[in-house]
Amino acid sequence: MTKKSSGCVINLSEQASLDTTKMIQGLRDFDSSVKVSHTKLVSFIVSEYEDKYFVKNQKSIAIEFRDSKKQITGKLTELSRDQLLSLSKYIEKIKIESNKEVKHE
Repeated sequence: MTKKSSGCVINLSEQASLDTTKMIQGLRDFDSSVKVSHTKLVSFIVSEYEDKYFVKNQKSIAIEFRDSKKQITGKLTELSRDQLLSLSKYIEKIKIESNKEVKHE
């Protein structure tokens, strides 16, 4: 059975690419008859992970990749005008206190 390629191109970080190379070498050291490409190994790992671990780790993954700017923007749109003014004053107060601490160092 031939597996079809999705045509999706995924660029791995330099470290992930190095890790994949180490894993392939480790598999070949374990069993010299292993024949696997980077693409096939990563595809296998992703599919296995999704099947067995993704739902369990979904919360921590979402936290890791949360768009804080989008989250804050969403929360700001829910605030009333008075709440926004209070928040703005509080931020200015933090800036002033932060500048004082920097000058004292």
